[in-house]
Amino acid sequence: KAIFEKGIEGTLINKYAADVLAFAMECPIGMTPFVTRTTSVNLPPEGQYDFSAGVVHRRSDTQINVYLTDYFRGTIATNTYLEDDGYGWLGWKYITLSLSPSTETGWIELNSYTKYRRKQGFVTVSAYCDGDLTLTQNAYTVIGTLPVGYRPSTKIPIVYNTIGGSMDTQAGSINDEGKIELYTETAGKNYWAFSVTYPI
Repeated sequence: KAIFEKGIEGTLINKYAADVLAFAMECPIGMTPFVTRTTSVNLPPEGQYDFSAGVVHRRSDTQINVYLTDYFRGTIATNTYLEDDGYGWLGWKYITLSLSPSTETGWIELNSYTKYRRKQGFVTVSAYCDGDLTLTQNAYTVIGTLPVGYRPSTKIPIVYNTIGGSMDTQAGSINDEGKIELYTETAGKNYWAFSVTYPI
């Protein structure tokens, strides 16, 4: 056991609380981590708190806060003891955090030559065509449309490569509606590739 600053208690092995509220009453002033088991009593009645980690914050001889985590739902249960005016334990209350699910994805196929993914706040669109789609000469060819959630907030320029033949103007864009367009000045371009990444 190590003491971190006055009144802060840290342990390598968390203490077992057979009776959560009685355990809290015996804790010293400061922070004391603990764990519960299936045999523990005076647990929060709602949720899964029978094998959880918690902490007691004893602020003074007359005020104690207990925090206990629901290992299944991620909810935090808290109970407060106030000795002043004879209040005692005020009862369990619950703090529920609403977290968005992960927005990261693996590669998703848009079509046979285009795929995309979202990672750490960025979308990457990667395309490689080996003859499946011939680009229209002197015009923009739409090669696909990204779904909502992967579209940029403004038009993103693309510079792409053609494979074989002469080099020409090779540019395109992804607009805020998710439309991916490529432009070429040369006829017969059906081997091409690009990769672009932008914040979302």
